[in-house]
Amino acid sequence: MVNSIDKMQKQAEGYLAKGKTLEAIAIYEQIIQLEPNYAPAHSELGRALESQGWQELAIPHYTRALTLAPSSYSLESHLNFGNLLKSRGQIDQAIASYQRAISLNPTYIPAYKAWANALIEAQRLEEALAIYTQAEFDDLDLIRAKDYSDLGIACTDQGQLDLAIACFQKAIYLQPDYAIGHCNLGNALLQQGNHKEAIISFNEALSIDPSFAEVYYNLGLVLVEITKLDEAIACFEAAIALKPEFAEARNNLAQALDQISGS
Repeated sequence: MVNSIDKMQKQAEGYLAKGKTLEAIAIYEQIIQLEPNYAPAHSELGRALESQGWQELAIPHYTRALTLAPSSYSLESHLNFGNLLKSRGQIDQAIASYQRAISLNPTYIPAYKAWANALIEAQRLEEALAIYTQAEFDDLDLIRAKDYSDLGIACTDQGQLDLAIACFQKAIYLQPDYAIGHCNLGNALLQQGNHKEAIISFNEALSIDPSFAEVYYNLGLVLVEITKLDEAIACFEAAIALKPEFAEARNNLAQALDQISGS
């Protein structure tokens, strides 16, 4: 039986090498009928099915191979399987796969990143922040300013402004000259109605990048809210000078000019 299965396995591999994936799939299915607990056949069948775009059919075979021979899975295999599960909306199962990779190598950065990204996509933002915090505590070279900023944007979109502000502040702590981080912090503070601190953040962003049109625009919005229309107009004009196609800046400039002319 073993020799027969080995011969069939080689035959399937030969089909794959020639690009005859469907023929290889048929062989792997025959092997599994003969020996249901033969992990390599489940693993290779999963890959072949996935290559054909049949992810839902591939997942049970990957799972079976993992159950039968967990030690045969490489770090990349756990990561790739997790990504496949995530693409099918199976977030908890994907996270479990990333965690298995990390259990094999606690410093395997791609698995941490994939885990955090899965949580962000599932809008489990506090859990994602906890992963970043733990990674820093463990001194893993995982988190960049942009990662915290992206997480902060996700928090802002969900209305979790306090959490967003904490993320943007962390981004700035990691990279003080990160103009986008200062801009995003200003936006979150503006949404909170904290005009004074928002203005400080926007001015800090402009001191780092004076050509950042969106910051001039956002600063203009704050100044309109506190009725400093002349300064707001100057900001909108600066945004348009840097980005002539900036429609929102043009619209708000027109509204600010109308307010002044009508007052």
